[in-house]
Amino acid sequence: DQFQRLDLRSVLGTGFGRNVIRSEGMTLDFLGGASYNREAFSNGLTRSIAEGLFSEEFTKNFPALQIRQKFIIY
Repeated sequence: DQFQRLDLRSVLGTGFGRNVIRSEGMTLDFLGGASYNREAFSNGLTRSIAEGLFSEEFTKNFPALQIRQKFIIY
């Protein structure tokens, strides 16, 4: 990158997802993940950052109504 003088960016990450409840009227899902980011600049500076994600989503269906709730944290 000519503007930031970034020579190298390396990213390693992984994640998972799981359907805990999957029925006709209800679902409950969980997601999670993590990554590690390392950057090296032309001036010798290096920067390392670890990041994580967790998410939960719940859906309940009724004959005339659907309730959906979602929670995400970074």
